[in-house]
Amino acid sequence: TGDIPYDFVVFAPGGETNYFGIEGLEQWAFGLKDLADAVRIRNHVLFMFELAMQENDPARRRALLTFVIVGGGPTGVECAGALSELVRLVLARDYPRLNPGDVRVLLLEAGDRLLSMMPEKLCRAAAAMLSRKNVEVRFNAAVMNYNGVEVKLKSEEPIPTQTMIWAAGVSASRLTKQL
Repeated sequence: TGDIPYDFVVFAPGGETNYFGIEGLEQWAFGLKDLADAVRIRNHVLFMFELAMQENDPARRRALLTFVIVGGGPTGVECAGALSELVRLVLARDYPRLNPGDVRVLLLEAGDRLLSMMPEKLCRAAAAMLSRKNVEVRFNAAVMNYNGVEVKLKSEEPIPTQTMIWAAGVSASRLTKQL
């Protein structure tokens, strides 16, 4: 109640996903910034398992069960760990006819370590924990494009997948940019 003196006013109405101009991401990748995004991702993962149950071609089934998370910051690390636990601890029991070895959870980081804003010891511990959870962590793995069925890395390596979760960038909202 009443006036509050200030030197600067900062409006923080939220953020939006920054796709860094990478081809296909805005159209095909899942952003992960709020609960609605998380629910969409969970539903998509379940749908991929349902499709994989019906797929006879092993290569196609493996692509359906390859889940790529891009971004080794806090959101990407947490997402990769949680997705791996969901797949290995819950869905493996619900889909016993699927070979758990066909499921891949990859965390791609363009830099040389996870959680780059944290002390080196914590970065190594996070990578080790994800490895124990069967997350394949790839460093210096910058994404060049994604077309909904294949991620292409800047190294030209293709990764067949129908699931890419983009946890690599957030920028200030459009409203903040306009101010």
